[in-house]
Amino acid sequence: MYKLSDNLHSAMLATLSSLIFTINDGLMKYILIEFDLFVALAIRGLFAVPLLAVFYFYETRLFVRLSRRDTMLVFGRAAGEAALAYCLLTALIQMPLASLTALLQSSPLFLSLVAFMFFGERFGWRRWVTLGIGYIGVLIIIRPSETVPLSAALFGLATVFFIVLRDCLARLLSDDVPTLFPAFVNVITVMIFAMIMAMFSPQSWYLGSWSYAIIGAYFGAGLTIIIANMLIVGMMRKGDIGFVSQFRYSAILFSLIAGYFMFDEWPDTTTFFGAALIIGAGLYSFYRERKHLHQPERISN
Repeated sequence: MYKLSDNLHSAMLATLSSLIFTINDGLMKYILIEFDLFVALAIRGLFAVPLLAVFYFYETRLFVRLSRRDTMLVFGRAAGEAALAYCLLTALIQMPLASLTALLQSSPLFLSLVAFMFFGERFGWRRWVTLGIGYIGVLIIIRPSETVPLSAALFGLATVFFIVLRDCLARLLSDDVPTLFPAFVNVITVMIFAMIMAMFSPQSWYLGSWSYAIIGAYFGAGLTIIIANMLIVGMMRKGDIGFVSQFRYSAILFSLIAGYFMFDEWPDTTTFFGAALIIGAGLYSFYRERKHLHQPERISN
């Protein structure tokens, strides 16, 4: 029976997490048309908590005694997740979904650099060239534009920082930490953070117009944020960060589709060219990994 390598298994999780996160971002962008940012985050948490209870019944190792190191890592990730959610949604209010997603795709480049500097991963020249091509594609997509305010771009870049922080802390978690537990802590922390922040602006508690579509969007957002967090933890535990992180470029394709069907957003030809470079770089990395699956090398090309 064919067995996937750690890299290929993590690459599949990375692609799936990109899809789930894109769905969540699209649902939250739709919700933010009617609801204040912190109120939306708080209500999403209220929808997610019962779903977490359902997941709990299928997870026999949710609450375990963690080491002090793992405890600090879990709650450090949760704090970063709260800041990430705020920066991400603030940027999402001001710019198209596809444009923001493209900006966030610089995170794999920073993750690869972190992997090289701190996790001892070694890259061959092909990997560096592939990363460079992907980076050029990102630069093409996030080129200066009148439709993207500077404040939105800055919040987007801050989001990239917190994504890298979250993923690196997930890499440091030991195998003693159940995959669901970090997701549980993240969802609860973001909900509490949003409720506290909303208390300082009582006028924000205008609940907009409720409908079946809004309720469905909240339910979907609550479910997808749990699943996406679990996939991220699983993705970062195995595989080379520099290789796996490139498959998150698939979020560009997913956001293009979601932006078109949900918000009637359609990028120009130049943006498509940049996306093609990024996706091509990821596919080439996948090809290289398959080629060397049974020929392990010390340096990953």
